Amino acid sequence: MSGARGGLILTVNAGSSSIKFALFEPGTPPREHLRGQVEGLGAAPRLVAKAAGAVVADRALTAEEAPDHAAALRLILAVLDERAEGE
Repeated sequence: MSGARGGLILTVNAGSSSIKFALFEPGTPPREHLRGQVEGLGAAPRLVAKAAGAVVADRALTAEEAPDHAAALRLILAVLDERAEGE
């Protein structure tokens, strides 16, 4: 991922019990850096993220860690920050 994080595009799609996300570098066509989801919100949540088809995060969460969409979004942003620091 390039060091210019401000130039990246984050897409978010919230469903009734999940949030899906993808991170792209602008271009024609845009280049995907990362995609994933938090599913099972409030019940048996799980965070999964992939980069270039390889799983980079796969974590079962407790209902307390991801009781709702706001908590799930905070977890997603933490994963994005971790990935940005590692690249």
